[in-house]
Amino acid sequence: MVQAAGTLPIFLLAIPAGVLTDILDRRKFLIAVQLLLASVSISLMLLAHTGMLSVSA
Repeated sequence: MVQAAGTLPIFLLAIPAGVLTDILDRRKFLIAVQLLLASVSISLMLLAHTGMLSVSA
């Protein structure tokens, strides 16, 4: 179950990602994805720095 849950996003997102890269300009798409990943990383860094990042429910 854990392995299936880990590989399921790859199977679900591989085809739409391929279609998007064929339709859009690859360079601009890559830049947009990298900016999105950077913003997520920065927000996680800020949450960890302020102590607001926890696993409690």
